[in-house]
Amino acid sequence: IHNRKVIPVDITDTEDLHKRVFELLEIEPTERNPDDKKRSQIVDKLCVLCNVKQSEAISMCKDATFVMSRTGRIRNMFDSEGEHLFSPRLAEGGISLTVNGARKLHQLRKEKIPQEFSSGKLINHVGKGPAWIVVDDDAAPFVKDGRNVMHGFVIACDEWTRPGETVLVVNSSGELLAIGRSQSTPEEFATFTKGIAVKVREGCP
Repeated sequence: IHNRKVIPVDITDTEDLHKRVFELLEIEPTERNPDDKKRSQIVDKLCVLCNVKQSEAISMCKDATFVMSRTGRIRNMFDSEGEHLFSPRLAEGGISLTVNGARKLHQLRKEKIPQEFSSGKLINHVGKGPAWIVVDDDAAPFVKDGRNVMHGFVIACDEWTRPGETVLVVNSSGELLAIGRSQSTPEEFATFTKGIAVKVREGCP
């Protein structure tokens, strides 16, 4: 490292501290676009909470616009075509998918439709998207109408399904039926016959 030097900085006064430090270091400060920061927040939530590949999350959020709350927090995100895709949940930091958002994530799917509950193999599921829950075709019309998925009507699911996580409910052909929150693990889906398997947030007509 060349030309190293110690520069004393008085930090007892924090007023415009970063500006004074930049001046001392002879660095031109750059202002970050506020919308870029908002997009980064949504990208992070999609990657962590919805298991979306980072490059795909960035692509979905490109040129997005936002509706803000009175306290300056993101309430809704709209894509470049004006479709409402996602809404951060302010209470606990999660993210809710709209029907349009769920369809976007559904279209990104590259994995095959699940045919079983668990193969018993340890797999790397990072970036493969929200888990799919496959329901019996007899239950499909009710789920599509917004009814909860009950145990006994689930015929397969992705191995990375976890309780409390956002899932996409599909029929045996892979058609999107609903957005919901899983209540069980793959092993529980395979064995339980009563109770709510997926709490459906919204059907996808």
